[in-house]
This record gives sequence, C-alpha cells and structure tokens, in this order.
Amino acid sequence: MSSHDPGLAAMLRGVRERRGLTQCELSERSGVSVRTISHLECAGIARPRAATVKSLAQALELDAASTEWLHLASRVTSPGADGALTPPAHRLLSLGSAQ
Repeated sequence: MSSHDPGLAAMLRGVRERRGLTQCELSERSGVSVRTISHLECAGIARPRAATVKSLAQALELDAASTEWLHLASRVTSPGADGALTPPAHRLLSLGSAQ
C-alpha cells in the first residue's frame, strides 16, 4: 500500500466508470496518457500536476465543486489529526453521466 491517501484514485476511477469511459477514452478526451491515468487510479502517483487534474476534470465534465474536490484530493498526502483533509469521495462517486 502506498503512503498517501487513496482518495484521488477512488474518485477518479469512480467518476470515469460512472461516465462509462475506459481509460483509453478518458486519455483521448483529456490528452493525459493512459499510463498516467492508470497510475493515478492505482494510487501510484501521489501528487499529480495541477494541469493534469484540470485536464481530467474537464474531460469528465465535472462541475466547479467536483473539480475543486478532485484538486483537493490530489494534494492530500495524509489526513490531518481530525481527518478533515480528506475530500468526500462519495460526492464524486455519486456523480451520474448526465452532468
């Protein structure tokens, strides 16, 4: 298991799957390589570049609030003492393909 929070991995995979996209399709839409998407979804990249997260959010057609949560999740390396730093994965995981 990696030493960083897996929140981004779960969020990204969950939203991509709810949108009915393969990693290859998301890659084509976002300009982010399939390898990078795969590593992000397996929590293999702890802190992706902000431009990468932005490209993925745009390709997934996330609203502003969901995009912000994705950015926050990409910056969290461990939860704080109160656990409040971890964005709510359920917010993104519950997104439907209609948004």
